[in-house]
Amino acid sequence: MGKKDFNYFDAFASMADTAVDVAKLMRTALDDLSTIEQAGQQVHKLENQADSVFHDIVTALHKAFITPIERDDIKQLAGSIDDVIDAIDALTKDFYLYNVKTAYPEAIEFADLIIEGCEAMRGAAQQFVNYKKPSELHKHIVAMNDIEDRGDVIYARAIHRLFRSETDAVEVLKWRRIFEVMERCCDEVENVADVMDGVILKNT
Repeated sequence: MGKKDFNYFDAFASMADTAVDVAKLMRTALDDLSTIEQAGQQVHKLENQADSVFHDIVTALHKAFITPIERDDIKQLAGSIDDVIDAIDALTKDFYLYNVKTAYPEAIEFADLIIEGCEAMRGAAQQFVNYKKPSELHKHIVAMNDIEDRGDVIYARAIHRLFRSETDAVEVLKWRRIFEVMERCCDEVENVADVMDGVILKNT
């Protein structure tokens, strides 16, 4: 992209694409946790690429005379999408660091939900250019908010099961941490929805 024609909306969509990619890499690795180290390396590489796009957005903002929406909103939205990717990167790293050999059923359920959340976020990012006529965009935002609510339900069930059935204190500690980060992934998706809602409210 040239300096004069930087497309912030394309950049948001690119970052959201990356979020879907890293969520799928993380989920696939849970089916065979012997691959988690390699998956983590791929996820981290994509996370660095998303950081680069975020840097491009900030650089473009510094040079831009006019922006399509307020500068702070652009930076906040890009940052919130980046936070989703960072959380998935941290989660994938935890599975490796804690030497997890088998995933709890709730972890698989959570990972599927995180993919769903990232796909809703991608849909919203692709539609965000239409923020002044947000009917389609709003459907994705509703889906993103729903992800957070469903994540809370899985988290509560997972923690209850963990403390009911796990007798190894180390296992309890590491899985509690993992489930907290999984919940954070869903919370970060909701945060993107909140930022988008704020922009819509300001501009309609």
